[in-house]
Formats: sequence, structure tokens, C-alpha cells
Amino acid sequence: MKTTIYNGIIPVQFLYNGQVISRTITFNGTPFKTVMEEFTVNSGSGSGSRNIEARINWNNRASEENPANNALIIPITVIP
Repeated sequence: MKTTIYNGIIPVQFLYNGQVISRTITFNGTPFKTVMEEFTVNSGSGSGSRNIEARINWNNRASEENPANNALIIPITVIP
């Protein structure tokens, strides 16, 4: 199994209920580094089920050994 080590600028997209919030995280040559990203999203006035999704290196995923592991989707429930 091949492990992809990212160095330099890696594009990370955050989506809230399908709407993209673009972010860029910079890795300074430290493989396997943990990066914490915190942001606030306005959920609007309605309640119900929503999704938060993170996509890493999304546009280049097809060139990776496993192009199916570049996204994580978390379902949430918005309560007024």
C-alpha cells in the first residue's frame, strides 16, 4: 500500500449542506501532521438534517492510488 505524503499547499474544501467554503491549509514539509481547522457557519432559520463535508485534494484525487478516500461527510441536525 502506498501512502501519499503531502508537502506544500494542499487544497481543502469545506461544504455545508452542499455549499462550498474554500480553504487552503499549508503543510510545511511535516508529513502526517495533524491540522485543526475551526470555522463558523450560519445554519439559517430552518431546522432539520444537514451535512458537513471536507474534501482534501479533491481536484487531483483521480491521480491518487485510492481516489475514494478524499472526502468525509458528517450528518448533523439543526435545532432552532
